[in-house]
Amino acid sequence: MQPKKDIAFPSFLAYNFITSNTRNKFIKRGKTTTMTTIGQEDIASVEINIPSLLEQQKIASFLSAVDEKLQALKKKKSLLEQYKKGVMQKIFFQEIRFKDDNGKDFPDWEEKLVGEVIEFINGKAHENDIDINGKYIVVNSKFVSTEGRIKKFSNKQILSLFKNDIVLVMSDVPNGKALAKCYLIDNDNTYTLNQRICALREDKCNNAFLIYLINRNDYYLSFDSGVGQTNLRKEDVLNCPLIIPSSLVKQTKIADFLSAIDAKINHCQTQIVKTEQFKKGLLQQMFC
Repeated sequence: MQPKKDIAFPSFLAYNFITSNTRNKFIKRGKTTTMTTIGQEDIASVEINIPSLLEQQKIASFLSAVDEKLQALKKKKSLLEQYKKGVMQKIFFQEIRFKDDNGKDFPDWEEKLVGEVIEFINGKAHENDIDINGKYIVVNSKFVSTEGRIKKFSNKQILSLFKNDIVLVMSDVPNGKALAKCYLIDNDNTYTLNQRICALREDKCNNAFLIYLINRNDYYLSFDSGVGQTNLRKEDVLNCPLIIPSSLVKQTKIADFLSAIDAKINHCQTQIVKTEQFKKGLLQQMFC
């Protein structure tokens, strides 16, 4: 489809066509059998409002600037995520070392099993207690895998969680992205733990540090055969091998360092969402 140069500016039309208003016009003209199709005549018959060429160019230029900002934010987030991944590898392979407040090296790292440093708590079924107006957030697979963005609620706190508990997804489809995904609980008296999710309660470690070791750990992912549903057992979770600093102070320093990177990544994501919403609002206002 080639725009007439004396009437329409190409990038202006491109932005116009992705708006819900124009897309709905195309969809209404679509012919549905096994799938919806739209022909050249149908496209040609759709009416759109366009301003002068000069105004089209200004609108397209402005929206392009918004797109450039979006791409820059996404690139910045990607670079931060790559940096975090690289730093974590160096920290956990002890290529980067932290010192105490006196400038001395901390004690060496130790080999432990998860079961040696945490208390395991299994979740319980909440299917019959879901309530859209419920007081408690149900910690299920969807909640954990979306990092708390998708929520269900219950008026019953069947199994309570406490601040700094680590929750871990124990069941997922083949090659899924939720298995062994972790989330750090941020408040008391706010959450209730669903079945197929376990809580790992702090005993001898800093959980803000431990979550970086446990989250999507390769040991847990090795149980996924890629064929059937993966269901981690309590023994599987507890037998995960870890190499951790014996010093709680060192664990805290590492957790604080990585959390600062996470804060920058989250800030980028927030800016991306706000910019996308801003762009969507502009498109609706300009092309309604």
